[in-house]
Amino acid sequence: MKPTNSNSTSSMLAEMQEHDAKLESYDADAVLNFAGHVILNPARLWAEFLSDQKQRLQKVLFPQGVTFANGIYRTTETCLFFKLLQESEGQKTGLATLTGIEPVHPP
Repeated sequence: MKPTNSNSTSSMLAEMQEHDAKLESYDADAVLNFAGHVILNPARLWAEFLSDQKQRLQKVLFPQGVTFANGIYRTTETCLFFKLLQESEGQKTGLATLTGIEPVHPP
């Protein structure tokens, strides 16, 4: 068995603790708000982003890229967010619409 260097071990432990502290400090609400902003405003972001940011946004929204043929834009793969949105919309199709059932409140 190879002896460990205590300086190396303590340094590695300190790095791991620092990494864990950074992970814990992420604000989940801020991350969700940013994700919502990206999904709801892709055109605005595209207009404001620099080239490298546009490439990253395109990779998130269109993981396999976009093709254009016969005047039609197509993607071969849907991004995860839109897949989940499709699934949640599909689950709602069996529900009745409640429009008109809610009680009327006087003005």
